[in-house]
Amino acid sequence: MRTLAGGGPAYDAGPFVTFKDGGGNCPCLPQGEICYEDWDAGTTVTGYPPFNAFLTTTDGPATSMVLSLPTGIAVDPGGGKLYIASLSAVQSLDLVSQTLSSIVVSSAAAGGTCGIGIGGVPMSLALWPDGGLVLDLSSFGNIQGGPSAQVLSTVSLDGKLGLLAGHYQIDFQDGLASEAGFSGQARGFVQPFALVGLWVDPQGVVWVADVGNGRIRRISDDYVISVAGGGIYGDAEGPLATIDNPTGIVGDGHGNFWISDGAAVRAMDAQLNVTTLAGVRTEQGHIDGPGETARFQTIFSITRSADGMLYVIDGAFIGDENLAVGDFLTDFALYIRRIDPSGNVTTVAGNGAPSSAYADGPALHTAIDGFLIAVDPADKHVYFTAPFANRIRVLDLP
Repeated sequence: MRTLAGGGPAYDAGPFVTFKDGGGNCPCLPQGEICYEDWDAGTTVTGYPPFNAFLTTTDGPATSMVLSLPTGIAVDPGGGKLYIASLSAVQSLDLVSQTLSSIVVSSAAAGGTCGIGIGGVPMSLALWPDGGLVLDLSSFGNIQGGPSAQVLSTVSLDGKLGLLAGHYQIDFQDGLASEAGFSGQARGFVQPFALVGLWVDPQGVVWVADVGNGRIRRISDDYVISVAGGGIYGDAEGPLATIDNPTGIVGDGHGNFWISDGAAVRAMDAQLNVTTLAGVRTEQGHIDGPGETARFQTIFSITRSADGMLYVIDGAFIGDENLAVGDFLTDFALYIRRIDPSGNVTTVAGNGAPSSAYADGPALHTAIDGFLIAVDPADKHVYFTAPFANRIRVLDLP
C-alpha cells in the first residue's frame, strides 16, 4: 500500500457544519444567499464556510500537490491516467510523469460561491467510452449525513460542462433527463458522502446506482428509467427485486452488471434479473469465504478488473456520532475485498484499525482511508481515494 498523489494536510474541518441556501434548504445552490450552520455553536452564518484547506487545489508533481477531499476516481482505458473528482476540482493524474493537472476548478476554489458549473460539488465520476467524463454533482447536504440531491453532468477533457440529468431537488422521478430526480442519501447506514454510483457502457448508456432511492437507473437518449429495485422480493426480476443501498455499479459491456448493495454484492443479467453473488443483504460482518457464507459490513464502492475480479471497499463506522466532524468522518474500519466470478471473497487490504490511522506499508497490516475505488486495465493496481487524508493511494496487485 502506498501513496500515489497528495501531499497536503489531512482533513480537519473544525466546526460541524451543514450548507444551506437563503431559503434555509440544505442544497448548496449557485443562486441565492449561501450560508452555513455551525452545529457546535448553534448559529447560522452568512458567507462561505471556513473550509479554506479544502478550497485549494494545486497542479504539479503528484506527491507534493494539494488535493481537497478527493472522492471520485476513474482510470483511463489506456492505463496512463487517473481522473479524480474532489471538492475543489476535477483533475487528471498522469501516471507516467506523476503530475496533476486541473480539468475544471470549482467556483469556490476560484473565490466564488459554491461548486462547479451548474452549482454542485464533484463527487463520483465515470468515463465516456470516447473520452470525457460523467460527473456526479452533489448538493452537499450529506457531508454530515443530511439529505442531498444529485445532478449528473458531462465534462469534456478541455473543461466544458453540460447537464446530463437531474435537478437539485431531493426526490425520485423517471422521465425526461432534465426533470429526473436522484438522491445520494443512503438509508440505514452511516455514509460519509452524498453520491450516486456511475458506470458508462461501451454504447454510451449511463447506469446509475441511486442509493437514496434504492434503484438502478439507466440514462440514454435524454431519458431516465428505473430498471431494477423498488420491489419486495429480494432476488427477482428488475423492478420486483429489493435493492437496499446500491452504492456502486459496474458492468462487463456485454449486459452483465454487479452492484454493491449494503452488505451484499448483487449481480444483474441482461434480462435485468437480480441475484446475490456474495454476502447477505440483512446480515453484516467480516467473513471471507464463498458466496452467501461471506459477510460484509457496508460496501461503499465496487470496480471490476479485466480478468473478471470484483474489488470493493467495505467497512463500518466505529466512531461516536456526537464527536466533531473531523473525528466523525475518519472513524471507519475499512477493507479492500476481492470477489472472484464464483463469489469467493478474500480480504486483500486493511487491518480494521480506524481509518484515521492510515499509513503506507504492507496491505494487510495498515489502515485504509478510502471509499471510492478503481482498477487499472492491466490488473496490476487498485487505486482508491483517501478523502480525509487528501490523498490518492494504490494497492499493488501480485
